[in-house]
Amino acid sequence: MKKLLKIVLGVLLFSIFVVSSIYGQERTNFSVHRNLKFYRDSEVKGVKFEVNEKNCRFNLSINSSVKGGNIKIEIIDPNNKKRGDFSVGCLATLKAEEIKVDLDKKKSKSKVTCKEKKKYYETVTGSINKSIENPTNGVWTIRVIPQNAVGNVTISYVQETTSETRTNKQ
Repeated sequence: MKKLLKIVLGVLLFSIFVVSSIYGQERTNFSVHRNLKFYRDSEVKGVKFEVNEKNCRFNLSINSSVKGGNIKIEIIDPNNKKRGDFSVGCLATLKAEEIKVDLDKKKSKSKVTCKEKKKYYETVTGSINKSIENPTNGVWTIRVIPQNAVGNVTISYVQETTSETRTNKQ
């Protein structure tokens, strides 16, 4: 009976220790959200962010919407290694004056007729979501390469650490 009591007590204490260590960790999330807009643009843009915690996790989400032209996205790590890429583009091409007329009407909140709506042949969306455990510390770059693009790109970055990983850094 004493042996059984010791085993039960041991398992109970071990369980309490494990549960308290799991729930006792402090989690910290740092996030940044950027929105880039393009209007017949072909200038390459680089969005940089820094990973500065050891043993962390970071989540990267990139969403794009293109109404004309093409946009290529590249994810580059601090060692200048490409860690992912994708392209979004329209098959139909639009004339700059067609886009400007429609955008001006939307700004003035006037009604757009069915004939004018046909100027947009398509809207193409694309996204990439990446979660990396223990990423390389340093400056990461999201390279956005538009080619006569009309649309936008939204970049969201979250770096997550726990009290345990923050203690290990010191």
